[in-house]
Amino acid sequence: MKNRFEFRGDKVAIFLDREDGSVMETLIDREDLEIAQKGGAKWHALWSEGTSSFYAISNVSISEGLKPKRLHRLITNCPDDLVVDHVDHDTLNNTKGNLRNVTHSVNMQNRKAECKTNSGFRGVSWRKSSKKWRAYLMINRKQIGLGVYKELEQAVKVVQEAGAKLMSNYIN
Repeated sequence: MKNRFEFRGDKVAIFLDREDGSVMETLIDREDLEIAQKGGAKWHALWSEGTSSFYAISNVSISEGLKPKRLHRLITNCPDDLVVDHVDHDTLNNTKGNLRNVTHSVNMQNRKAECKTNSGFRGVSWRKSSKKWRAYLMINRKQIGLGVYKELEQAVKVVQEAGAKLMSNYIN
């Protein structure tokens, strides 16, 4: 690995050069440094329009040209039929405690609220007709209603509890 890095207790910060000359960093567990060193000649920060975030990637030569390799997939040894969820939404935090292999559907449950939502919370929207907050979850691209509530806080709580129950069912 050609990147500079520094030890920070039981973590390692790997410095990622960008095309514009700026430098970012990704954080990994110390025990995963060898994986990062063997996994790519040089790690870079790549912007993803789809998630509006940066990822640590390395380009690997294959017969057809270059193929990007993502650090978080290497660290978790993620199978092709799953995706890696960054639990805290920081896609450059590649410590094992922040990563989990999940289905696409489960990963979508852990997204941040869209900026266009009128409540500021995922799964909660204002209904003008009833003048109440509607709570819902999206599961397998279907909206599942959880009720309507006078108070925003109550609707948010219902969504969070239902989401936590869904996640615990997946994990257990």
